Amino acid sequence: MLLRCGRSRQILFTHAELFVFEPGEEGYVVHDRADIPPELVHAIRRNVSTFAAVADCCAPTTVLTADEGPGSQYVPGTILLDSGEIWASAYHLLDHVPSRKIIFAAELRRRGRPPTSRELDWGAWRAAAIRIHGHEFGHHLLDASVLSTPYGDGEAGADWVAGFLDGWFARSETIGARLFYKIGCNEKKCSHPPSIVRRNAYEDGWSSGALARIQTVRKAA
Repeated sequence: MLLRCGRSRQILFTHAELFVFEPGEEGYVVHDRADIPPELVHAIRRNVSTFAAVADCCAPTTVLTADEGPGSQYVPGTILLDSGEIWASAYHLLDHVPSRKIIFAAELRRRGRPPTSRELDWGAWRAAAIRIHGHEFGHHLLDASVLSTPYGDGEAGADWVAGFLDGWFARSETIGARLFYKIGCNEKKCSHPPSIVRRNAYEDGWSSGALARIQTVRKAA
């Protein structure tokens, strides 16, 4: 399955380990830990662990391509995150003043000082990556019939799951709404929903996730 992603350098996440796959003379060579943002690893594991107790099917492999790939997508059992596509989404966030301010504040808290321009770029990259992962993970859950959404089991349904995860973990709704609005397709013939539908699905999912989190906390109190 990894070979479907081409021969570019790849990073493979699992629940417990993180590996790097690089093309060699006899196929892929497995190395130890990869030098990638640890916050992304943590966020992906939190996404997966949220539904891990539901069914065995809720533990997909996640592959991050280091070079430009075929686009982020879900194939049975595997989530492919395209780093080039994530960068494009990150710049959409940085061009949006409210999202840029939120990312700046997060990086300021993380580092204890104002971030450099490059550090701000990486903050936006992580913010985009975890939401794109949430969307593809939504496809995984919907494909396995683990849950249903008010938006069906297609692209908008996966957007709803991404919003639910952000609401559950109290991640910024502003950033997610901006991202899904910008990646909407507003042409006459599209494989993905228009901007307003994608944003609405995400925001409705966020509200549901935030409410579920509050109800869970109250029950535990």
